Amino acid sequence: MPGLTISYLGFNLHPEQGYAPLQDKVLSQAIAYAIDNQDTLEMVLGGYGEVPDAWIYRESPMHNPDLPQYAFNLTTARDMLLAARYTYVE
Repeated sequence: MPGLTISYLGFNLHPEQGYAPLQDKVLSQAIAYAIDNQDTLEMVLGGYGEVPDAWIYRESPMHNPDLPQYAFNLTTARDMLLAARYTYVE
C-alpha cells in the first residue's frame, strides 16, 4: 500500500565537521550517479516500495516532476570524477 515514508541517503555538507570535499557539486553528483537506488531498495526493503524522484510525494500539488534525476550510471560517475581530476578506483 502506498505511504508517505521516505528513507534516504544524504550528504554531510558541513565543512566544519571535516567533510569539505562534499561541498564540490561535481563530486556530489558523481556519487549520486554511482548509487543504484533500485538495487538499494531491493536489498534494504526487500523490493517493497518505489524509488522516489523527490522529497515531496508524487500526489502532492507541491511535487515538481522536472527536478534533475541521477539514474544509476557508473560510466557517467567515473567520467565526471576524472574530468574534475578526482581519482577513480573500481
